[in-house]
Amino acid sequence: MLAQDNHGVGLLAGRFIAQTLMAQGKKSANVVILDAPDYPFSDSRVQGFLDGIAESMPEAQVIGRYHTGVNQEASQAALVKLISDGQQPDTIFSVSDTGAYGAIAALSAAQIAPDAVIIASVNAESVALDHIARNNYLRASVDVGLDTGSRGAFDAAVKLLGGGTLPQILTLTSENLITHDIIKGQSPNN
Repeated sequence: MLAQDNHGVGLLAGRFIAQTLMAQGKKSANVVILDAPDYPFSDSRVQGFLDGIAESMPEAQVIGRYHTGVNQEASQAALVKLISDGQQPDTIFSVSDTGAYGAIAALSAAQIAPDAVIIASVNAESVALDHIARNNYLRASVDVGLDTGSRGAFDAAVKLLGGGTLPQILTLTSENLITHDIIKGQSPNN
């Protein structure tokens, strides 16, 4: 069986967020998590994100955790409530792009500047890539695309056909963090 390294997915996003915030001179951050506890990938992605951000920003505080990461409307409503209660996050992590779209809608409706909150999510859908290209709140999305799974399955089949053995579960790593610089074809270090 093939499995995604969901902790690694979240870790990439958390490290990116911490590095981005630190480049802005921030030493801590108010964090909102949009998770999806009914989905098996959610807890690992969130823990990976928290581990990634804690590596550089141990003082970061989760000011809200909402079970809306796979529901655009519910994510929007959760962020509208948070903002109307007088809280503003520095960053938002959604376990899927869908939750990020709701957060973007809430932030935009509240007239919070796109550069005031950094969002990272997972899936790298075309709509997410458009937001990233325009620096419209969403700054990064981890691509967990089918090509990685297909390539892993093919490699496993070749190994088995060649007489090799495999573990019961193959964990696929994801190293495809899509950012504005990557979309624009620039080196992230420039």
